[in-house]
Formats: sequence, structure tokens, C-alpha cells
Amino acid sequence: MARRTGVARLLFMAGGLVLVTALTGVAQVTHPLAGADSSVRIDTVDGVELTGTYLRGRGRGQDTPCVIMVHAYGSNSSKSDWAGLAAALNEAGFAVLTFDLRGHGRSKTVDPVKFWNVGANRQLIRSERGGSSSATSTTLAKRTTITFEEFQPRYLPMLVNDVLAARRFLEIKNDAGEVNTKSIVVIGDQEGASLGLLFTLSEFARFYKVGFTPLLSEGTRRNAGEDIAAGVWLSLSLNPNPQVRLNAESWIRSAPLIRDRVPMCFIYGENDRKSKPDADMVFNALTVGGKDKPKLDTKIELKGTDLTGLRLLGQPVLNVNPQIVAYVRRVLTERKSIPWSKVDPEVNRIPLVNLRPFGFQLP
Repeated sequence: MARRTGVARLLFMAGGLVLVTALTGVAQVTHPLAGADSSVRIDTVDGVELTGTYLRGRGRGQDTPCVIMVHAYGSNSSKSDWAGLAAALNEAGFAVLTFDLRGHGRSKTVDPVKFWNVGANRQLIRSERGGSSSATSTTLAKRTTITFEEFQPRYLPMLVNDVLAARRFLEIKNDAGEVNTKSIVVIGDQEGASLGLLFTLSEFARFYKVGFTPLLSEGTRRNAGEDIAAGVWLSLSLNPNPQVRLNAESWIRSAPLIRDRVPMCFIYGENDRKSKPDADMVFNALTVGGKDKPKLDTKIELKGTDLTGLRLLGQPVLNVNPQIVAYVRRVLTERKSIPWSKVDPEVNRIPLVNLRPFGFQLP
């Protein structure tokens, strides 16, 4: 109830601002009220129109760290407990972006030219009649909506492109001076945790230019993964469905930057037999051989419960929300301030995530 009250208070404040504007005739506000709900559109590289909620930080501008929240497969970002966690993080001073993954909630619209031109989209999404989409190219040219019920199981890794698009949205906010995308925390719920971990891994294989100036400087290369300040995984599963397995252990062991620079927090129920061994496996990969890394990798095992994911947030006795906020604060305190710089999205264009290095042979 406290979380809902916090959100209601923010909405009341926003409503009050509108009323004052109407009474005084003053219309000088050109951006959303800090902390207030703001529905936003996020475009993916392959033409999906994602819908999200952006909670702007509270007065810190270029020093404001960011949080990206990735919901579970089959869920959406509007669940009250998920929104409550977002509000708690925002009240702690962070800019927070939640969004509906493709085919979920309010994110079901696609640009048919871009979307159906991608092989994985064309071949791994069933048509409305239950057959393969690739068999109806004429129909696809007119089809502008998708839903997750049509996705074949091995299509799941493609949703990592939605997380990358969320980062790109925040990078635009970064260049507007609202946030600092040199410090991004990713929080995921179940399959969303798997996607968040995959996103983190894939970012260490991507580089972008910092300090690019037309005709003067080509800039310097920066590893995109170094901007990930931490990952928080609720009921992580390395095998989110029978056809998808994330070989995170081997990749982490072969990539020292991930192990040494991205602390992770694993939250799961004591009696959750699926998440506990996977959390142990990734935790061990992260903590073996790291010499200079602060000891911020953490496992939070919630005693006496087999609840998973979002349901862990809805139990006051488990006290998960405050623990997540405290962990994020601690990580960012240890990380200290990373100097702000422009990202220049027009220069640093993002591609579809290359999934082959992670063992996914998609069309």
C-alpha cells in the first residue's frame, strides 16, 4: 500500500502543477515533472514501437544514474509491484525506465517493412492462423501488430534488442543533460533477468566512440559494457524455456571485464529449486579470480519461500524493495561519479544484437 500511496502522491503533485498553471497562466514547464510518470515511445532497430514509463531523476542532471527494468516474459511493466519498485528507486534519486517488451502490454505495434525484413522475426513468429509467418509474405507486408503468444520458444533471445533500445532511449536523455548513462543498473525479473544478463554480456562485445567531433576528432573507443554499473536479478534462470540456454558461466570466465567491473545481486527464494543453482553458478563465475573487484557480488536468499520473481516484491515480510534500493545505492557509491560525456546516437548507431557468440543460431 505504501508504494501505491507514493505513486498516487506523485500523480497528485503533477495534477497540482497543471491546476496552478491553469490558474496563473504560467506555462513555462517544458519537461515532465521530476519523478512523475511519463509515458514514452522507444523504437527498436528492427521496427518495434515499445511503450515505457520514464521516471526522471530528481535534480541531479548529468550526475543522475539510470535504472532499466526488464519484466518477465508474459507479464508487463504495469504490474503494481513492478511499478512500486520503480517508484522506490526513483524516490531514492535514480532515473528509472520501465517498458513493455515486444508483443507484451502496450508494445505490440511494428513497422512492417523493418520488422518482417528480419529473418528471425519472419520465421520464428507464427501467423494468426498458427502457421509460419514466412509463408504469408503478402499478409506480412500489411501486418502491423504482434503478440508474445505467437513467439516460438527460441525467439526469446531476440527480445534483448528491446533492452538495447531502452539504453538508446536513455542515451538520448543523456545528451539532453538529464542523466549519465555511464552508470546504468539493469534489473530483471525471471526471463527478464535472463535477458538483462544477456544484454550485459553482449554490451561487452560492443564499442562506441566518445568525443567525436566532425572534421576534428574521430573520438576514442569505449566498451559499452563498462557503462553497466550493476545487475539485479530476481529469480534468474539460465534456461528460461526448453529451447533457450544461456551459457553465462563460460562467457563470464572468458571475459574478465564483466567479472571485475559489473557487480551483480541475485535474489531468490530459499525453496526455489530452479533459480538457486543458476544463481550459484553465475555468482561463482563472477567471484573466481577477480583480484581488484570490490566484493559487491551478492546473493540474497529469502528464507522459507518458493515464490519467484515479481511475487517476491509483493510480500512485505520479505522486505525485497528496500534491499534492492540499498544494494543499488551501495554499488553506485562504490563506483563513484563517472564523468558525463555525450553519446552522439547519430554517430554511434546501434545494430541488432549479434546473438551467435552466445550460442543462438537464429535465422
